[in-house]
Amino acid sequence: MSRAGWAQRGGPEPPVDLLEAMYGRIAAADDPGADELYAAARERLDAARAAPGRVRDSAFDLLVADALLTHASAAALDTVDPEAVWTALLAIGRR
Repeated sequence: MSRAGWAQRGGPEPPVDLLEAMYGRIAAADDPGADELYAAARERLDAARAAPGRVRDSAFDLLVADALLTHASAAALDTVDPEAVWTALLAIGRR
């Protein structure tokens, strides 16, 4: 599936600025897997945590992280063993 395909799975067209933020981290991957999407989500979550409080940029980082994690979940479901993929991703998240 192409980058355009993974970002538009079943749902309305996302806002352009959200798509740009999502693509920015994974632009090199033509068909990002769950691990690339999860890593990108972690980076955006870490960015949001770096500026706590009522900061608009942090809220946007959280939104991007959520969208990337949603797509990581969908990508995991497309694998032969989704449970193994999620177990590995969660192990990374606990580090």
